[in-house]
Amino acid sequence: VAKPRFVLEDGALRLVPLPFRERAEFVEAVASGKVVHVLREHEYWDDAAPPAWPGWSACARLFMPQRAYRARRIAPLWLDEGEPFQVTLALVARFRALAREQGARDAVVLVFPSRNEVDAILGGQEMYWSALLADFARRDAPYLDLSPALLAEARAHGTGHVFGIGHLSPAGNAVVARAGHAWLGRLRTLVFLAFYQHPDVLRAL
Repeated sequence: VAKPRFVLEDGALRLVPLPFRERAEFVEAVASGKVVHVLREHEYWDDAAPPAWPGWSACARLFMPQRAYRARRIAPLWLDEGEPFQVTLALVARFRALAREQGARDAVVLVFPSRNEVDAILGGQEMYWSALLADFARRDAPYLDLSPALLAEARAHGTGHVFGIGHLSPAGNAVVARAGHAWLGRLRTLVFLAFYQHPDVLRAL
């Protein structure tokens, strides 16, 4: 009923405990009317409590959620590199460190644009996650941005060919598979060249 949340304190991640441990606690919070107050703690968007009058208007009840969703668009959050952006980077860095601690060579981040994002880019908008990729490059963190491959397919065959209802279509998944296979092929080549020039490098991986 509520997802785990993290906040940054002095540059370190802190887990915000789930407010409801069981379904019954959530039901009780809804029944008592305190659910919004509980979920607002540590919420990035500190909206005022909604007024009571929309309860009498079906049109208002349809309009207000759309207004709230527009205010929560992802692009502005990433473009200003504020708290949500910094928390995301910290989560990725911690996951990468944990993967290495558990014996993995590294953790690769896959970047999947949504159908709406692909449509927006085809319409001339910029990729708002460019700052994220630049940060990965600075950290020498491996990533695969699937945007170029999906955009090329969408330009050739249409967005509806690449995406189904909410998810990638079989054709879109095939694009992802080919892009992943090509990326792994380049990685194998790099590892081989590193081993050829410096055999100790491969032993350290």
